[in-house]
Formats: sequence, C-alpha cells, structure tokens
Amino acid sequence: MVMAFPFGIHTAHMSLPTPTLHTVRLLLRPFTQADTDAIFALHSSPRVLRYWDPGYRSARMGYCLDDAAWGQGFATEAAGAVLQWAFYTLDLNRVQAEADTRNTASGRVLEKLRFVREGTLREDCIVDGEVSDSWVYGLLRREWKPLQPGSAAG
Repeated sequence: MVMAFPFGIHTAHMSLPTPTLHTVRLLLRPFTQADTDAIFALHSSPRVLRYWDPGYRSARMGYCLDDAAWGQGFATEAAGAVLQWAFYTLDLNRVQAEADTRNTASGRVLEKLRFVREGTLREDCIVDGEVSDSWVYGLLRREWKPLQPGSAAG
C-alpha cells in the first residue's frame, strides 16, 4: 500500500486518540461537529492560510508494505505511479520523502526513483527503544523520469 500525503501532514502514530490538554489560557481538545463553522472560516481565510496553499505545488510521500511484499519492486512501482500522478496530474513541482537511516532498502527505492538525499534529521525517532536518524529526500519535477516497465524490481 502506498500512501501520499499531499499537504505534508502525517505522523507515525495516526491511530492514537487526540488528547485533551489544558494550559493556563487554553483548552486543546478534539474537534466536534459544533466546530464545523469555525474550522471552515479558518480554512477560508487567506491571511491564515498564506503559507499553506496547494498552489505551492509541493507534497510529501510515504509508503508502507507488508513484509511479504518486500524485495519485489512493489514500492518502487507504486511510488513511481504516485510520482507520475503527482507531477503530471497535480502539476506538483516537488515531492519530499523520508526514510529511517537503518532502512537502506527504502533509501534505495527513493534513489532509484531519482530522489536526492538532501539531509539527515538527527534523532528523528525512537524505534524499539533505539534512537534513529532519518534521511530527507527531495525530487523536483524537472528531475523526474518515469522508470521503464520492468525496471522497478531489484
């Protein structure tokens, strides 16, 4: 399964419930149906959304496969299809992806698709009690060249 996050919002813990938090002046709580008008107004405000605009033509991409599917080229093939759609249907200029530095297979997938490793997020996460860095990759539309059929595996 390949997941694309067009607006760059994702978390490794998407299944966690939204907490209710209290500060001296604020109550941070999950949205309710009663919040609909306020959320619509917020997302309709050009001033509020001036730095968040689909017109910026940038997105983040991620993928996750069952381990039985590893090593068969499925990640490369699926991500290639998503990139084709992102660059030619959505008219994006840039797609960004991240990979745990210990997941060299994922790094190879991105590099095979012509992503450029742009940096390292130090101590980005803790996996099984071990602190881990993540690589940040970027791919620009002008660098994108679809893989030839059958070249995804390996």
